[in-house]
Amino acid sequence: MQSSNSESVSDDTNLEQQPQTAPAEQIFFPVSILKLIVLNTLFFNLYSIFWMFMNWKYLKDKHGAKVLPGARAIFAPIFFFYLASDMYELIAKKGGMPPSLHPGVMGIIYLICNAVGRFDNPLCNFLSLFTTLPLVLLQISVNKLNGGEAAVTNKKFSVVNWIFMVIGGLLWILSLLPRS
Repeated sequence: MQSSNSESVSDDTNLEQQPQTAPAEQIFFPVSILKLIVLNTLFFNLYSIFWMFMNWKYLKDKHGAKVLPGARAIFAPIFFFYLASDMYELIAKKGGMPPSLHPGVMGIIYLICNAVGRFDNPLCNFLSLFTTLPLVLLQISVNKLNGGEAAVTNKKFSVVNWIFMVIGGLLWILSLLPRS
């Protein structure tokens, strides 16, 4: 797999081609597409840090990647391309259909939208939401590999999710109000 560390992901003997049926164990971080979009949108893209942490952790725990998941997640604009590349390759090796966009294109979209989101402007805040697009494309492939959206185990919103959604929604409303 491509990664900043050439030895980051070891070959696994269980990587033979498999049909698209639900595996005994979920591959990568299982989350419904709706939950990913809603939480990432209402949390001002902060949920993507958690999403990336969980996927880096999966690569470290299950495939021996020599990475620090927390550091890779915090510095996501730098390391997203490597995560997308590793996910893309492993999805294909497991018999799944990787996203139609190349990991490099997904990395560029993520980087540009993330940078635009740093400007204090309602339009830039809106454009920054497109950082979710590459995550969604990867998650669609992960969910299909794991047996489809119906097989996703992480689709309900927890109490903590609801609390943050309310707070995030209020912050979004405040960010869109005209400033004096």
